[in-house]
Amino acid sequence: YVLNNANPSQYKKIIANNVVYSENNVQLVVEETKQDTSLAEGFFHPNLLITGVEDSQEKHISDFHGKITIINWWTTSCAPCVIEIPTLNEIKREYKNEDKLKFIAINISENDSPEKIQQFIKKNEFNFTQYKISSEMASKMGVNGIPRTIIMDKTGKIIFDRVGYARNKSAKELKQEIEKALGNY
Repeated sequence: YVLNNANPSQYKKIIANNVVYSENNVQLVVEETKQDTSLAEGFFHPNLLITGVEDSQEKHISDFHGKITIINWWTTSCAPCVIEIPTLNEIKREYKNEDKLKFIAINISENDSPEKIQQFIKKNEFNFTQYKISSEMASKMGVNGIPRTIIMDKTGKIIFDRVGYARNKSAKELKQEIEKALGNY
């Protein structure tokens, strides 16, 4: 299908590189869009370029395809993000022997330099692999609330998306979704 001069925002979709992935994974080619990336459960994660905090290596989200990837969006100045870290660390520890999983964190603050993030991690122990993206790109993608945790299946499809943190409920819900993803691997 080709959508000429259509308003793509009226469709529940993910737009990346001018391709819309509809709810039933039918590809729709869009000739012009004002929005190039966004996040939504049930659709494929945009293939962002993210930068490693420790090594400055650039990776695309597609580099994680083949594994179930837990992505936590955060900043050092977000109190709920900081409160959530021990719970995320515990979940990662519970699955430390599961080679089908990858745990990453993406910091979205312009005020958080790689050095500041590294200092924060030394003091607060956040055991996810750390990456950075500009707050502008995060905003374009619709990351307008943090903490935000996404589970991406091995094909890159977002199968879980949660904004906010509620200690016991969040941990239980995240573990259930990880188990479900592993069962569907």
